[in-house]
Amino acid sequence: MNFGIITNPKKEEAQKLIEEITNWIEKKGAGVIISENEVMAKKRPDLVRKISDFKIECDVILVLGGDGTFLKAIDYCYGTDIPLIGVKLGKLSFLTELEVDKLYWGLEKILAKDFRTEQRMLLSCKTEDKKHQQLIALNDCAITKSSFGKVIETRIYVNDNFYNTYKGDGIIFATPTGSTAYSLSAGGPFVSPRISAIIMTPVCTHSLFSRSVIFSPDDEIMVKVSSESGKVGVSIDGKHKIRIDFENKIYIRKADKYIKILTFGNIPFYNSFKQRLFHIK
Repeated sequence: MNFGIITNPKKEEAQKLIEEITNWIEKKGAGVIISENEVMAKKRPDLVRKISDFKIECDVILVLGGDGTFLKAIDYCYGTDIPLIGVKLGKLSFLTELEVDKLYWGLEKILAKDFRTEQRMLLSCKTEDKKHQQLIALNDCAITKSSFGKVIETRIYVNDNFYNTYKGDGIIFATPTGSTAYSLSAGGPFVSPRISAIIMTPVCTHSLFSRSVIFSPDDEIMVKVSSESGKVGVSIDGKHKIRIDFENKIYIRKADKYIKILTFGNIPFYNSFKQRLFHIK
């Protein structure tokens, strides 16, 4: 079995762990591969692979860090059946499965193939600008103002039919997995990640009746920005940021493919969500 390991290079704890884990895995007779971006790459160039190699050689991808690191790891497995599992080194880390003190217990279970996987829905976010970019989001696509002062006006169309206009700081489109992220902090609902749906949450709108809307995964949502709006930015999982103007359109729909998250099923997701949100042990 080959483990791909991805870390947050800014976390010292992650850099110490990756060396310990690599030694442990190799002693068990399994393999490890890492990317050239890892701090350990200079010490172990024999382990370095390209992203395309991860998709061919890995059986599991282990992510050491918080949710931000986990989101970056999607590039290494999208379009494959390779499952991701996160080790919690962040503060909230809703996407991670293992606490550090359970790490080697989890690795033993993975080697014994004593685990299950969950499919998680992704969003396809396509911008109708010069680049015609199509990006994939596990958490969310946020269309928000990128300058102080001016609000933005967005017109929402669902399956080519006009739905509503919102004036405010922007709109968030989230997956159920991403319902615990930016959408939640903006007042959106918590939705089970086992459901397929598109969650739309307006941000600080100039209205008393703006609420989140949950669309079918079969719907396609198109967003137009008013010419009177200020500067507008599109953020995909917080890692891809694009500046657009009022002539551009943004299309949101369910992605054609899923990703798999490895889990041991020992803590119900609702209990895990409550524990991490309220720091309950």
